[in-house]
Amino acid sequence: MKIILRLLVFVKKRWATLLLGFICITVSTVGGLVIPRLLGNGIDTAITSGSRTTIVTLALILL
Repeated sequence: MKIILRLLVFVKKRWATLLLGFICITVSTVGGLVIPRLLGNGIDTAITSGSRTTIVTLALILL
């Protein structure tokens, strides 16, 4: 606990930078999770609709 209290002295001086770092990490994580989900939904839609051109287009985008 003493170590955490000692580190808080440095955090007080750099709170804006720390907050920006947390925001960037959160945005990066959400972006990393959303893109595969959107691609999966697109592929599922293309397969169920039976559109061959849509499937080929999605395959080319993935490459």
